[in-house]
Amino acid sequence: MADVTITATAMTEGTATANLIGTGTAVDAGETFTCNISGNTRNIVLVVEATGTATVTLDAGVEPPSERSGLGGDTITLTTDDLKAYIYEAGQFVDASGYINGSVATSNCLIRVLQFPVGH
Repeated sequence: MADVTITATAMTEGTATANLIGTGTAVDAGETFTCNISGNTRNIVLVVEATGTATVTLDAGVEPPSERSGLGGDTITLTTDDLKAYIYEAGQFVDASGYINGSVATSNCLIRVLQFPVGH
């Protein structure tokens, strides 16, 4: 079971996001996280902000439903006060329940998951 649950933000075409700096769900170093993205497992943007040097790891998904799970997990490295957007097809990271899972190491992070509308 994950330490932190992140709620995905569904994007609406033609509408700007809220401010991304200093927002998101806090995930502390050493914690795991999960995010329910069932129903729209394509075109996911993970926005990560770190207060110090941090590593965010996305766990590999399982097939089904992740047809690209064989590519394995992935790691995002951030430096102090870094903000990165990571765009991916979730078909690599979704588990059998429709969640993406991961962990944070070294420093605390704020994480926001954005879902593009289906068809984009």
